[in-house]
Amino acid sequence: MAYFRFDRLLGNYFIQNFAPCFLIVSLTWLSFWLELDAVSARVSLLVTSMLTLVTKFTGLKAEFPPVAYAKAVDLWMAICLGFVFSALGEFVLVKVIYSLTEDAKEALEAAKDSQANSNGHLNEASLFQTLPKPPGFDTQVDLDELTNGEFYANKNYL
Repeated sequence: MAYFRFDRLLGNYFIQNFAPCFLIVSLTWLSFWLELDAVSARVSLLVTSMLTLVTKFTGLKAEFPPVAYAKAVDLWMAICLGFVFSALGEFVLVKVIYSLTEDAKEALEAAKDSQANSNGHLNEASLFQTLPKPPGFDTQVDLDELTNGEFYANKNYL
């Protein structure tokens, strides 16, 4: 009777594949500490990281024989790409929200200035009417409905 013992040497895979991918994903987390106005630096870092991971994934797929199912290394690479893509998506989302709030602040300040210059006192109802509407918000809301809760009680949002 013969006994066979097979060992898989994982050190090579960790050094050549897993560690570099982990470092690339960790490098993309540095984009969270960049200023919001540093658009080119953030996009360059994130897109370069994404392309590097795709190139790494393509080279890694060439090392293994083709199979009809997903391997653990495919899952690892998909998770790494997901982290980098989510960092890019987070940047876009934060930039859009920041620009909307800045536009609203500027419109509010302009409305305050025009109200203060026209009659010397501020009228809150006219301030809210001059603010820009968010995209997709096309209904006119009466301020009295907002203050007494009728607007929320009478609308079905689901």
